[in-house]
Amino acid sequence: IANPKSFIELLIFIYKPQNKKYEDTTLTKEQIQNRANNARELLERVTLFKKYEDMHDLNYETLKNWINEAIKYSKEADREKYAYVEIGKLLSKSPNGKDDIFPNEITRDILEEFDNEKLGYYFWHEKKYPGGHYSTMRAADEGGEQEHKKAQKYSEYAEKLRFTHPKTSSLLIQLAKDYEIDAEKEDLRNELE
Repeated sequence: IANPKSFIELLIFIYKPQNKKYEDTTLTKEQIQNRANNARELLERVTLFKKYEDMHDLNYETLKNWINEAIKYSKEADREKYAYVEIGKLLSKSPNGKDDIFPNEITRDILEEFDNEKLGYYFWHEKKYPGGHYSTMRAADEGGEQEHKKAQKYSEYAEKLRFTHPKTSSLLIQLAKDYEIDAEKEDLRNELE
């Protein structure tokens, strides 16, 4: 979504305002639910990045301005909390950078610039629990192999970003630790079966 105001309009359809005085009372519950479902479906298809080659028009300043505008509109619409949720989710869909490190350079710079725990948390959360849930398909005797690989991958990315992008590195370290915990649980489950 090129226009941050359109992005926030989707959030208005999905999320209730934090203050009830801003609620739309002109629609029925069914209309509100249908509108929310349609907006959610559309929002889940939105991506800031398709693949690295498609980013010609998207640079750090453009994305930074887009986020600032989205946050501004979200405050006006009493949906600021939800803007951080959805922007974090969008950033988590970043491809690897030109250096083959996740996330791409623009996303790294944004995560460093925006000193906001919410944005980083929702970036981490969407990466760990895509679509709000965590599940994997695995062979009966696989154990935590998938999680071990993810933990190793995020650890390697974190190490490479440790000095240049410490906040991003910290998020990746947390992902690696969480996947390692999951791996140990799956290994134990495999041993007990």
